Amino acid sequence: MTALPHLALIRYPPRERDDPICIMWWFPDDSHFLWEDSVLVGLGRLQPAYIARLRGPCTTLVERARHDSYKEYAIAQEYAALIPRFLDRLTFLLAPFRTTQLLVREIQRMYLELQACLNWQDIYQPRMNARVTVDSKVARVIGTFTMNLGICEDLYRSGIPIFLIRPSDQINTMRIRSVVTPVHPEGFIPVEEAIRPTYRSIYRGPATDEKKYLAIRRFARRLQVYANPFNEHRVEPRAEPLPTSSALTDRKARTERYSPYAQRKKLQSDLYEPQGQNKFEDLPDPILPPAIPAWRDALRQVNQSKSNFVDPDTLGSDFGYAFPEPASFIAYEKKERRSSTLRCWLRYRDALIYRFSFEGSQARPMSGKAWRDLLGLDWFENAPSTSQSKKDDNQKTKSSSRRELLTDFLQTCLQAEGVSLDEMVRGKEAWQGKDFENLQDADFEEILWEMGELNFRQELLALDIRITNSDSSIDAIHRQELIAACFPGGQLLMAPLSEANHGLASYDGEERCRHLLALRRLMRDWPGKKPDILNVDQLRWRPRDTEDLEIAVATFYTQTFFNYFRRAPIIPRRLSHNVPGFVPPPPILEHLNPAPNTYYDMTYLLALDPTL
Repeated sequence: MTALPHLALIRYPPRERDDPICIMWWFPDDSHFLWEDSVLVGLGRLQPAYIARLRGPCTTLVERARHDSYKEYAIAQEYAALIPRFLDRLTFLLAPFRTTQLLVREIQRMYLELQACLNWQDIYQPRMNARVTVDSKVARVIGTFTMNLGICEDLYRSGIPIFLIRPSDQINTMRIRSVVTPVHPEGFIPVEEAIRPTYRSIYRGPATDEKKYLAIRRFARRLQVYANPFNEHRVEPRAEPLPTSSALTDRKARTERYSPYAQRKKLQSDLYEPQGQNKFEDLPDPILPPAIPAWRDALRQVNQSKSNFVDPDTLGSDFGYAFPEPASFIAYEKKERRSSTLRCWLRYRDALIYRFSFEGSQARPMSGKAWRDLLGLDWFENAPSTSQSKKDDNQKTKSSSRRELLTDFLQTCLQAEGVSLDEMVRGKEAWQGKDFENLQDADFEEILWEMGELNFRQELLALDIRITNSDSSIDAIHRQELIAACFPGGQLLMAPLSEANHGLASYDGEERCRHLLALRRLMRDWPGKKPDILNVDQLRWRPRDTEDLEIAVATFYTQTFFNYFRRAPIIPRRLSHNVPGFVPPPPILEHLNPAPNTYYDMTYLLALDPTL
């Protein structure tokens, strides 16, 4: 109680059934769940109406918690950051029904605790400090049990329910001075045995130990920690024969296509020269989102000398991609094949994102050839056959190949509770509620932007884990929170379209600077020769400073990624059009009379004076 006094202030459900916060005691069942038409059976999401009902009170409370007066309240700030991320996860990511129930329960628990935290600091702690007795009714909160007479007195004066326990062996030493009528709190505390939990245990020990609550908080934070997609045992790259020249004579570019696992010839220079398309150059195409200029230029200038390699051993997944490489979709000469490939991606999209999202995921990136094989199945299955019998045989073979490929991609997510591969390999072919037949170039650009953004976030995660070796340590939570701060919504496995021209891609210098500084904070623990500006701490960042910082961050990231993964990274991009809906979070502190177009690094200011 002394260490976590807010727990006594968790409130009872409202008396009025139409009170908006009644949703915080609601528990979803099958009727509240929308099962998605996906290649994975057992995935879905909560009905949007219930997510909206959860989001309303949560948004109001989180905005309250972001006030300056709570900035040093660690638990309050932790929950204020986690609640929106959990809500976004419910909104944008498919999950099994049981996982959805768990996420809802965690949102409700954090909401009630955060509300209790703020009420403790605003109302009850001042009452105790003033040492005055409150004449109002007992608060409608759960209260606490205690054996401490001092705590009992403080809570009684403040109007908080208190249940005093005295040891039986001390009964002979007690003196009754007067008999009074007890004040009965509203509601009750259940004392029957708890329902046997169906989830794995996260804590074993005394119920009153503070470690129990630390374990609960750690469990909630770990729900937002994702596995390293590039964490695979070190192997030599498997050799695959290059295509024969006769098969590629119709297009010169195909003779240079780079196969990630292809056997390389002995290099004649000290420069890394992968076969095929130059992935350090941007390709112009109407549906490929434009690269951010500073990042595009940094990618071009990467020093590709082999002497920069940090580890000469080969990690099999290093040359793969967590999601399809966006540039691979514009390499097809025939528009029909490009459309077929994009259609296939939309059918598998939800399942291929989910494979990285569940606890214990062992999904890994796949080579460019593997992605082309999977997404090109429709194109090859529809190729004409010479006879009906041969067509039937080919159809059976191709269906079997499809299942094998999908199983290889989906990995251990097929072992999750209630999840299985659909025998019919179905899946919707739509984007943002529009059927594939109605999609235009702007829609295809959005699809490729999401692919690139998800790849960039997963590669940033993998690079940080590779450098800091934080994959399996307690530091993984802290490191992934630093990574999440680099993105507008604080998410690593979802990229809402409304965020496309925000964060690192924002045209607003102040907003872009905030996320560049977050990426700089992450990079400070990375080894290597850093541009001087990455080591500069200052309060004011003017437009020219922001431009220099952006160039330095992009240059250091692209070069460091090449040094560790021996290939070009996927870089962040913008959309050529705006998608409304995103509201940037407020700054940590409000400041008066700022200089025009100047960003004030409040994180740096707080580090100088934590009492602000």
